[in-house]
Amino acid sequence: QAIVIEADWPKATGKIDWVRYTLTRAGDTAQPVTVPVTFEGFAGNDWNLDIDSREVTFGAGRATATQAILLSSTGDNNIGFSLSATQSGTLTARLGAVTGYDTSDTAEVQVVVIDGPAWVVRLTETAYTFTEDGGDQTIVLEATAASADMPAPSLDAGNNSVLGASVTAEGGTARIVQDYAPLFTTRQFLPSGCSAGAGGVQVCQAEVTFTPVDDDLVEPDETLTLELARLPGNSSAIHYQGPDGTVSPTIKVYPATITDDDGPAMQAAAVEFAPALTPEGDAITFTVTLAEGATRQVTVDYATSVASDDTAAQTDFTAGSGTLTFAMGETEQTFTVSTLEDRIHEGDETFTVTFDGVSPAGAATLPADPTATGTIIDDDAAPVLVLSVDPASIAEAGGTSTVTVS
Repeated sequence: QAIVIEADWPKATGKIDWVRYTLTRAGDTAQPVTVPVTFEGFAGNDWNLDIDSREVTFGAGRATATQAILLSSTGDNNIGFSLSATQSGTLTARLGAVTGYDTSDTAEVQVVVIDGPAWVVRLTETAYTFTEDGGDQTIVLEATAASADMPAPSLDAGNNSVLGASVTAEGGTARIVQDYAPLFTTRQFLPSGCSAGAGGVQVCQAEVTFTPVDDDLVEPDETLTLELARLPGNSSAIHYQGPDGTVSPTIKVYPATITDDDGPAMQAAAVEFAPALTPEGDAITFTVTLAEGATRQVTVDYATSVASDDTAAQTDFTAGSGTLTFAMGETEQTFTVSTLEDRIHEGDETFTVTFDGVSPAGAATLPADPTATGTIIDDDAAPVLVLSVDPASIAEAGGTSTVTVS
């Protein structure tokens, strides 16, 4: 009958971590048995064990027993493990003699010391743009090992990876539920999702789904953030890279935008005024039209002015500004500008109305030249000179005649 020892794949990677062993005995298991275990090979390496020997006891009727030892780096470095690759040192667990059992078995674990993080996790885009009507859209997480000595992440007894991250969507102008499905999820990097990249370094990927809500509202593009963070229980040797390239153990925030797909356009010919010829003293009515009915409230600002090529003066009309509001489904709004009556013959005069300030941004598109011209028709006749002489005739010898010009 024999006792064998097997090194379980380590729980994680980090500056301090556990190496776990399982001892199994074959044959008679009725009696309790204590097995001395010594650990060799760490002297002179940049790592330490909490103790160099243990006694492991099989309980009565038990065929297995377990033991864990604590391995730590002597400096500010991190440690990693492999059961196959040749790395910076070999940790050997050796069984001591036990009467009636063959205890010649050993278990080896390769240990690597890494200057810096053992793994770096990031999102593969520095900023994300999601289309409102695009349905489920994929966010890719990527983990890169520190060196080719690091093996792919292992699975624990519950088939959970020792390497992972969480992704949370929040903040900005986008609203959870109304604008996107809640996103607070975790992802594990499984060995099946890893492959050797440049220089033999392990690169692992996992995916998260982001789902915008496709509504019928005209609204500006909305913003949010994606937060990349550590999974509970993951090692501090797992670091995270932000969109600016910085790497640290802390949460990283990536910007994201949901683009709206519901905005109606304002046609170039949509800004009109009527009547085109308005006698001075009357009001000119301007009509503003949306190409299609608004699917939510839209506002457009306007203001009057005298442009460099206009002929009116500020005294010829009442300057004004305001905001036109299109309720849902409306296509037309009007406003008026009052003109001022005078008794001066001056010809037709013009002024300008400028449209801007569409709200929400992107809900409507103004023409390339977002102006309309108002024309004031002069209603004063050209002046007529009337001469009158009184008296019409006077004696040659003298007298006075008055000439009146009106």
